[in-house]
Amino acid sequence: MSGRTLTQRRGGILAGVVAVLMALAFLVTATPARAATVGTYADGSAGFFEWLGETDAANKVRDALNGTVRNEKNTGKNIGSYQTISPTSDKSAFNLDNMCDSLEIMEKCNSLRVQNGLTVLYVDPSLMAISQILANYSASTKQHASVFKVGENFTAGSYDFTVSESFNALYNEEKSYWESSACNAARNWFNSYKAAHGFNDALNELSNTYPTEFKNAGHYLNIINPEYKTTGSACAVGSYYIQEQSFDFGARGKNTYTVARFEELLDQYLDLVRENDPGHLDPSGPFPGDHKLSIQQPSAGGSVSNYIGEYHSPGEDVWVEVAVHPGYVLDYVIVEGVNLVTWSEYANEPGTYAVYFTMPDNDVTVRPVIIKESVPGEEQYNVSVASASHGRVSVDCSKAGYGWLVNVTATPDAGYKVGSFTVTDASGKSVPTGGKDGEMYFLMPESDVTVKVTFVLDAELSITYDKPAHGRVTVDPSSGVKAGDYVTVALWPDNLYIVKSVKVTNLSTGASVALSGSGATRFFTMPDASVKLEVTFGSMFGDDDEEPEVFPTKFTDVASDAWYAKAVKWVSDEGIMNGQGDGTKFEPQKGLQRCEMAKLLYNMAGEPSVNQSVVTRFPDCTAGTWYAPAVAWAYQNGIMTGYQNGSFGTSSGVTREEFATILWRMEGEPSGSGNVWKFPDSPKISPFALEAMKWAVGKEIITGDNGNLSSGKALSRAEAATMLMRWKG
Repeated sequence: MSGRTLTQRRGGILAGVVAVLMALAFLVTATPARAATVGTYADGSAGFFEWLGETDAANKVRDALNGTVRNEKNTGKNIGSYQTISPTSDKSAFNLDNMCDSLEIMEKCNSLRVQNGLTVLYVDPSLMAISQILANYSASTKQHASVFKVGENFTAGSYDFTVSESFNALYNEEKSYWESSACNAARNWFNSYKAAHGFNDALNELSNTYPTEFKNAGHYLNIINPEYKTTGSACAVGSYYIQEQSFDFGARGKNTYTVARFEELLDQYLDLVRENDPGHLDPSGPFPGDHKLSIQQPSAGGSVSNYIGEYHSPGEDVWVEVAVHPGYVLDYVIVEGVNLVTWSEYANEPGTYAVYFTMPDNDVTVRPVIIKESVPGEEQYNVSVASASHGRVSVDCSKAGYGWLVNVTATPDAGYKVGSFTVTDASGKSVPTGGKDGEMYFLMPESDVTVKVTFVLDAELSITYDKPAHGRVTVDPSSGVKAGDYVTVALWPDNLYIVKSVKVTNLSTGASVALSGSGATRFFTMPDASVKLEVTFGSMFGDDDEEPEVFPTKFTDVASDAWYAKAVKWVSDEGIMNGQGDGTKFEPQKGLQRCEMAKLLYNMAGEPSVNQSVVTRFPDCTAGTWYAPAVAWAYQNGIMTGYQNGSFGTSSGVTREEFATILWRMEGEPSGSGNVWKFPDSPKISPFALEAMKWAVGKEIITGDNGNLSSGKALSRAEAATMLMRWKG
């Protein structure tokens, strides 16, 4: 993890746990709207939160630095005086180095949850800010602050413990204690109470009924609480060294993130701060001795997610998740470079598997083998192998049914290695393949196939490229490249730019090298020659060299050449969406609320007469309000039915997948034909929205968001106008 300092080697002894009651509606994952300016090192975590667009988290830190903590739980207690030390000090939890270190706490927490068959917790920036405030207090007092309504764990002690040692020695000891005969009575009571009242209520009641068992196992039970969805963490130094973690039932801030994504964004911010304020932060990159965890996505039938980062030290517990699509099964998991691997299906999420192992003293590649479910008596097709020079090629079957996994073994002669590996069907169309280093595979199509492997000289080659304008490029491997190597090209466009073109040229023949992948990642197989990589980034609003098309509107905050100007003009002219406040501003970046969504659809329907009294069934709706007819109409027509807790969610935001689902319902729920699986984040689509997203992609109502679907991203008014225009314009 970039930006870490020696403070990562600190640790401590568990001090206490508080389990609390607070319910939030749902978890939101989205791409952040980042600020135009970057803070300094002295701004600490508040600068990062502001850059991330998480104003609630930034305000919490700013208030704390001013000596004020917005108390939620104990209004008579003020812990503001413990917060005012400068973020430039490595004693403050607001320090950027300490913030980097704290992410390991959440990695270990999620690893422990995976071992217990639970899904991971997501990072909530507001909980990060709360954890930092609590850590600053506890570092001086070795006590819980008890001013926020969150679940809380902290370790406190000397500086010679690591996070890993803290978790392995103490949390695992608590697990052993909880599962021992000494806790039989408490555990049986807990399981019975949990079945009737839920895990969190049982945990709270345990502290009263069995206080000794709660004190000695409460940290472990807090971590495996299945009702928790979000988390934050912090490190601070005072009279004690503190490692702090907070938990909650849902999102407090605008967005939540996987630990790996949050770490990536923090690293990006640290790079920007480092450019403005060099000398404060260590160079980015893994620690000496760390090794790389690579993920090889299956060619079909599922995907792999890495929530815990790219680099790991030997002996560290590591896990990844494999999601299998309907109609496919996980045959087995290959983890190259590891001797002992375990994997199992989540009890609370069928079709998703946790793959768990200990990081060895070498790089590791995870490659799941996902195959089509077999059907008795199905037709089988021929598998032919083309002749090859300088090596031998074999397959594990000469006939295979549709969706079967066919393994290919290629053994090169001395001085040679595998160059290219291709499979073509009877019509000459390429079949997706996987694997490397002579152990390859493919899934059988509904056709005879021909397998072809070429062998090339085992010589080092080069990949050259010029630094493109408006972004940067990285390749892996970047040196020591040989023919047949599988090369990954990572593309990093600047803010408001997108990938426009990617080309790889064989410098020996001048021919283009075939590329796969999409969005911010491309892949190619190194030919028997050096290559040149050419990348172009372009403005996400259109060609930089063309005169932009303009659409003047009546709104003072909508530029006529803005990418959304045409859509805003259309919805305004059609009377679908109006201005905000006095009507002079559209507020294009403002989030769209559910009541607004109902109103604009009601406008499009011609505002038919409805019985407004139906809205009284929703506790958050009132008859006679401006949105009441629209909510009543949306509910009576089955377009928007409200949440499971009985509310309509009047002021809640609308995600991209929710918007697509509502439009899809208005179209009569037609079958979707769009290929959502071409987007790398397609596994994040909620099950309820899958058909709607297929329909929206097929109709080009949703075209992607910087190469991703971003199905859980909150929708802005500008985006809503654009999708409506694509739907009906």
